[in-house]
Amino acid sequence: MAGGDTDDAEPVPPHRACAFRLDRGARIWATRTFRVGGKIFATLGYPDAAWGVVMLKPDQQALVVETTPKVFSPVPGGWGLKGSTRVNLAAADAASVKNALTMAWELRRAPSRNPIRAAWRGPSRAS
Repeated sequence: MAGGDTDDAEPVPPHRACAFRLDRGARIWATRTFRVGGKIFATLGYPDAAWGVVMLKPDQQALVVETTPKVFSPVPGGWGLKGSTRVNLAAADAASVKNALTMAWELRRAPSRNPIRAAWRGPSRAS
């Protein structure tokens, strides 16, 4: 590739590659956010580089936490009660992360039923 990339460049981790396929992502502070329809469906780097977060419904969160508790846990506080789910990237396998990212992406890509939010967001931006 152009730009000085070499063959010994660090490979892209599977969780990041999967999220990038769903959305190219935007960097805000030290956290990478992934959006669809203007809404964040996942982040990497919160609270640090060892973690990611997926935005699920509470019932989806309960399912992934129950089936893979070493990988997924609720975000502490109110965000976690609403479905925000931490991903332990060191313990994560590609299949479980892909499943959680896909659920979050599908949830957030649905059009907003709130007319105020839809009007405020305006037309979707092409990246």
